[in-house]
Amino acid sequence: MAVRTSTCLTLLLLAPLAACRSGGPRCSPDPRPPSAAPRDLLDESDYPQLVLLDGLETQIVRDEIRVDRSDAGEIRRVVAPIRSVGDRTLRLQYRVIYRDGKGAEITANPRWHSVVVEPRLRRSITDVPVESGAMDFFIEIRKARQ
Repeated sequence: MAVRTSTCLTLLLLAPLAACRSGGPRCSPDPRPPSAAPRDLLDESDYPQLVLLDGLETQIVRDEIRVDRSDAGEIRRVVAPIRSVGDRTLRLQYRVIYRDGKGAEITANPRWHSVVVEPRLRRSITDVPVESGAMDFFIEIRKARQ
């Protein structure tokens, strides 16, 4: 009986090693590299300054975005007038992402702000950069989330 028990224990302990030698799923990490992202064919200059998400492109139009700058060219304030073209009240959120002169984002974890746009009325999205060195920006607008 003691021989049989030790044989069973030996088999139980060696079974995972045998599975590894046969290429079992729990042997080692997958040696294949992760998938690489394809190159973005959209030129940086073609990326819109006001990005509408969640299908809002049929519900919102915009006027000319105004940018106040310092003498050094840094952004002091952004004002983006938008208008609802539908018959429903829009509960929206927006955030402004600022970039430096080299195109690097300088806004760490940009916060979403809430705005309500009544049917067919105009509202202005206004933002002031917290970081210094803001030379460019883009605004994202989405439907409000809880």
